[in-house]
Amino acid sequence: MELIIQEIAEVIRVEFAEEIQRLLTEVRDISEFIMATQTMLDGIGVKLVAEAMETLDKAVRESADRKRTWVVKSKGDIKNLATIFGEVSYKRTYYQNKKTGEYSYLSDELVGIAAHDKLDTSLQARLIEEAIDMPYRRSGKKAAEAVELTSQTVMNSIRKLGSVDNNAVKIKDNKKIVKTLYIEADEDHVALQDGKCAEPKLVYVHEGIKEVGKERWELVNPRYFSGIYTNSDELWLEVADYIDEAYDAKLIEKIYLSGDGASWIKNGLGWLKGSIYVLDRYHLSKYVTQATAHMSDITPFMWKYINNGERKKLKKLFTQIISSTETDTKKKSVREARSYTWELGWHKKSI
Repeated sequence: MELIIQEIAEVIRVEFAEEIQRLLTEVRDISEFIMATQTMLDGIGVKLVAEAMETLDKAVRESADRKRTWVVKSKGDIKNLATIFGEVSYKRTYYQNKKTGEYSYLSDELVGIAAHDKLDTSLQARLIEEAIDMPYRRSGKKAAEAVELTSQTVMNSIRKLGSVDNNAVKIKDNKKIVKTLYIEADEDHVALQDGKCAEPKLVYVHEGIKEVGKERWELVNPRYFSGIYTNSDELWLEVADYIDEAYDAKLIEKIYLSGDGASWIKNGLGWLKGSIYVLDRYHLSKYVTQATAHMSDITPFMWKYINNGERKKLKKLFTQIISSTETDTKKKSVREARSYTWELGWHKKSI
């Protein structure tokens, strides 16, 4: 034990001195020093975990209680475990129970490591947090940069947990002050193994979008809510509770609620004080196409009136389209598109 502490102290002394020297003599950004320090600390973390596991293995091997019940079958078996520090490699002992014949790595089992585990549970928890707002592969890279984790590994870790509550991930900042929040809602039809169909709902709250590259954008501080709800009130209650905890609700000036016009989405207006319904851009485009497909030369004018918030002109345009449409079926389709397009909200700053 003392030896590993001395080794770590020496590593810190030498590497810290080297990085300080580089900081003083080279043109370096403080972030480079921070990253180098992080790498050093991760390396120390790997050594400490390995030392802890081998110390525990030795204690179990020398235990009188163990000797009465378990017999040693092999020593020095290597275990590789991915952790938030990096991949930890350590040696442990394999035992057989004298009465039952059962086999076990007792020291691993003592601290919750199963025989086939490749990831530490703290790393799995981080994977869940990262996977909430990014693809599996990116989640694996961000959660454990020192370990190569495939998309399949991340997905399997998430599936292993089963259903995860929407409030399982802690709120990073409480009572943040923002003027505007955006809430987008949608649902999908999913075929189940028993032949039935489920309609999971998805709601995500965010603070807008930001550009992260050429023609690449991402949501700012997104929070996702999903599940199969027989009553949408339960879902909107979760969303309202989150907003109340994460933000100073008194200082929020506008909440834009976006969706396809479904009744369960509009139900959110009753739960979110001061919220304004806005037809999302995808469905708005769908209904504009539905209304003007047989008169494509009209489409640019409709978009112009929508984008400029010219409600009277749009109303007049819809009247002209309907009067010029011949079949009753197509007229019905245009009227449906008008009813949904009318709920755009008429805010130039749309989601």
